[in-house]
Amino acid sequence: MNIGSKVKFKPSYYECTSQWKTPFGIIFLYTFIDFSGNIFIWKTSKNLPDNVSTISGTIKDILIYNTKQEFELTYCKIT
Repeated sequence: MNIGSKVKFKPSYYECTSQWKTPFGIIFLYTFIDFSGNIFIWKTSKNLPDNVSTISGTIKDILIYNTKQEFELTYCKIT
């Protein structure tokens, strides 16, 4: 996976790991793990439902956090 690649996956696990207020509203930081063990993060103003089945989006950046590779997503769609 490279920056700019489109991805679509079913999360095996996800949670809202953080949220904060900005002048534009509340931002939620979601962490998703797919069945292959890849970690994806997404910053959004949407509060996601409990039953997310599929996520599609574009890789915005590739980060290293605690020696693990994370893929930051943008332009996501949830189904």
